[in-house]
Amino acid sequence: MLSRIESGHPLAPNFWRLLAWLCISAVFCIGDPGRIGAYFHYIHAALVAGVIITVVSNDLVIAHLDESVTLPMDLILMGGPAIYALGNGIYKSVVYGRFPLSRAAGLVALAVLFSMAFLTAPLMIGGAATVILLAIGIWEWQSLGSGSGAFTIELG
Repeated sequence: MLSRIESGHPLAPNFWRLLAWLCISAVFCIGDPGRIGAYFHYIHAALVAGVIITVVSNDLVIAHLDESVTLPMDLILMGGPAIYALGNGIYKSVVYGRFPLSRAAGLVALAVLFSMAFLTAPLMIGGAATVILLAIGIWEWQSLGSGSGAFTIELG
């Protein structure tokens, strides 16, 4: 994105002014910008870990379609989406100071699904986890699109 906005682009002067203003504001308005930067670094690592574990769980589902769910398989099937949802919620709490209610509800739904995973096949559990993540995204999109802001849990 940044490399596409060159000096000849009509939006370039305003874009670079805005970027400079944001950087200056971050340095002077945030009490400890280094700590915030470290949080962002670690949170993104958790998000990537959640995605990688979800990819592994998809591979497990494909390899064991008709088998029953075991505890290690259940941990991987629910762990990836849970780590991603938790990491995304922590990211939003660092940025906005509030943990989104959509992420909290999604984590509760994943915990309930974890306890019921032994009753069905891995494909159903993987599909249900995907539906939960979609519900989290749709909830967030709807709450932000309405102009009223996201439903959140206050942290302080």
